[in-house]
Amino acid sequence: MMGSTLPRNTIMLHEFVQNLASTALLTPYTLKARFYFSIAHLSHQANCVQQGPQWSDDFVTLPEDWGINEEVAARLANPWRSWKKLIRALNTVDAGDYKTATDDFRSKHTHRFTPHVELGITQMMKRLPSQDLKKPCYGIGGSNPIMLEVLVSELKKKCVGLSKCFQAFQQLVSEQSAVLFGESCTGT
Repeated sequence: MMGSTLPRNTIMLHEFVQNLASTALLTPYTLKARFYFSIAHLSHQANCVQQGPQWSDDFVTLPEDWGINEEVAARLANPWRSWKKLIRALNTVDAGDYKTATDDFRSKHTHRFTPHVELGITQMMKRLPSQDLKKPCYGIGGSNPIMLEVLVSELKKKCVGLSKCFQAFQQLVSEQSAVLFGESCTGT
């Protein structure tokens, strides 16, 4: 069997690091979405118990799972005192600084070609607005890879931020648990 002519570190990056890095770069957004999902369901149940017959348990008030997003979670959790601290913490996750540092990895991963980590260039051609903004133009160049040093630094920051989100979420859970464990919502 013939040996590869690629340097070993290139093979290691391609075979092991790229997939792990992709998952790690997508995780802050994924966790943020899961927080919204949990917040929406918990808040809906707590609101149902707290407001009784005035609260509507339907798919308009709480949409089907695939329709739950930040807007739904905010609407349902807004009456709770601890929501403000939680939303401030959530707004730091997958925010502009992270998108800039990671070359908007999540969006490109979903809608374009995924940026590489450490080696390789993507987006050789880009469709961009022209200077007069009337017609598109095409740019030739490319997007550089995300360097491991940047990736690790950004993920450390997001880990700290997500820990703060979890602490704030625990406060919301405690606040709503006081209501939930006293009564139950009729009709659910």
